Amino acid sequence: AKKHAWGACHSLALILNSGEAQRDTNTEASCAALDEMIHCVKKAQHLNDKITKTAIATLTVIPRDLWHIGSAHGGSVAYGITCCLQVLYKEKTNKDALLAKLAHDIYALLSFLLCLASDVDMFQSFCDETVTNTMISFLYGWMIEHGCEASIFENVSLALQTRILRDKYEVSIIQKFSSRALHEQRRELSPNTHIQEHETSLQIENEEDEL
Repeated sequence: AKKHAWGACHSLALILNSGEAQRDTNTEASCAALDEMIHCVKKAQHLNDKITKTAIATLTVIPRDLWHIGSAHGGSVAYGITCCLQVLYKEKTNKDALLAKLAHDIYALLSFLLCLASDVDMFQSFCDETVTNTMISFLYGWMIEHGCEASIFENVSLALQTRILRDKYEVSIIQKFSSRALHEQRRELSPNTHIQEHETSLQIENEEDEL
């Protein structure tokens, strides 16, 4: 069964990279295939590592256009972000250990999905009842450590500022993303020196700590 599952993930990489996968008549099947491979990531702690790694490899080579189709028709990008957050947060808090290489691959998938995601995708993900304040705080810390672009912080910030999510998440977390988005925008547009960037970053962090 494990060998067949691995083979299926590998075959889907070829199928979903073909033009046929993006035809309107195949949209439902393509979205279902995306979600099944994302489900492999969700069950990473319980599946054979080779299966999960192959599913991740397939997900990261699928054309962006197909991801956008999956997002529009089935919320695939949002589902992927949610699953990555769930697995990585459990791994970070030692509730479910992962092999270091597998955790690295899932972090890479999360980065890939965040780059693809719109604020609507973020909103759909963060509306999931399994996503908590501590998970969003974990995401914030990882995004800073990873050096995510301003546009990603902005999309998260826009999602968190919607009425539904303002009621769900702590004000301090929402303000952190908003402040960081502005900071990263200034940093990307300004020819500041490394010293100036460092001083500004420290100032932002101090302001966030006071919230």
